Amino acid sequence: MRSPLAHVSFWYTALGAPVDERLAAYPFAEGGDDARARALARQLRETPPNTRRPLLEVLRARASAVPFSAIHPSWLEPLLAGYPPQCRLWALGSLPASLKERLDEDRAQGDPALLASRAPAWWPAWFAADVKRRLGYPDPDPWAGDGPELPGRLWERSEAELTRLLALHGTRGFVSGLRRLPRAEAQQWMWRLPPQCQGVAQETVERGLIVDDPFWPEIFKALETEFPALEARLFRAALADWLRAGGQQGQDPALRRLAFRLPRRWGEWMLEALEARPAWIDMPVRPSLEAWSDALAGAKAGPPPREARA
Repeated sequence: MRSPLAHVSFWYTALGAPVDERLAAYPFAEGGDDARARALARQLRETPPNTRRPLLEVLRARASAVPFSAIHPSWLEPLLAGYPPQCRLWALGSLPASLKERLDEDRAQGDPALLASRAPAWWPAWFAADVKRRLGYPDPDPWAGDGPELPGRLWERSEAELTRLLALHGTRGFVSGLRRLPRAEAQQWMWRLPPQCQGVAQETVERGLIVDDPFWPEIFKALETEFPALEARLFRAALADWLRAGGQQGQDPALRRLAFRLPRRWGEWMLEALEARPAWIDMPVRPSLEAWSDALAGAKAGPPPREARA
């Protein structure tokens, strides 16, 4: 789990230790944002104690908090299924109402009359820590903000909007890739699109929304073996393009958190791609990252295809 707060904690402790007691070895496999972590730790050490205490409390709160409203229920379902009935009841009570309603509460196990409905004081912190550890949910950066926002202002989209946007983005990319094929062959592929995507495909052609970017034929070819079904490929291709644009702007931490907002089958694929760093992730974005982000921010879409609902 990526934890820049752990780096800050290390340097805060190290900088405050006597010279003869300082650690000789660095405890992390990779430095990551080590320079910023050390700078923040030094700033905290140089801050007057009466000001430093509330700052440390804020950092501790950020380290222990989990934004449950930004986690798709499909990530939490298997975790809660492994809890005993009492812990499952407390866990559901700790979640936002909208998320709780979407989770399948197993009432067949245990006698509700014997379960304590009110969680003990230690439960919220323990539950948050367990979720972060088992999911590998990344900590937010403790320095100023989290860097540039995700392309197309993705954080501001609801889950339904993100799903529709994936369908639209993948369909337009797919149609853009077909322009290199003979007309008859391209038409055959167009007919294979799910009905919900046909309108977007037609609009893409009629309004000249074709993107001249070699990424699209390349990504559909790269995904063909793993995802032979066209609908599944549409969504992964769109996610791949988001990963490409965000990764080239240094937004990997935000992309990792975005993965947990999406259904688990998509989020896990995103996380695997971020680790594997396939060649397509470094393909240049054409015509430019700015034009890409503007087009995504203004995109509208209709109902998502079946693959999104499965």
